[in-house]
Amino acid sequence: MNDSKLLENYLSIWNNRSYHFNTHTAKEKLKELIIIELQDEQTHPRTRKTKEIKFYFAIKRLLNSSLTDSEKVALIQYYSEVMEEISHW
Repeated sequence: MNDSKLLENYLSIWNNRSYHFNTHTAKEKLKELIIIELQDEQTHPRTRKTKEIKFYFAIKRLLNSSLTDSEKVALIQYYSEVMEEISHW
C-alpha cells in the first residue's frame, strides 16, 4: 500500500484532525501525526497517557474502524514501526 493511501486511511479514522505539517512527503506526514498521537502531545501534560496506552487505544480504534482488513494491517504495521522507533526498544 502506498504512503498517500496510508495517510488517507489514517486521516479517515480521525475526524476533525487538522495539523500544519513541517514535512513534505505523505510518509513523513503520517509519521509526524502518529508520533504526536503516541506521545499524547495534544493533551495537557498533567493528563497525558503513556505511549503504550496511546498505542493500545490507537490499535483498538483502528480495529473498530470501517477500513478493510488489509488497510488495518498496513496501518498497524506502521504504528508498530513508529512505536519501536520512539520507544528505543
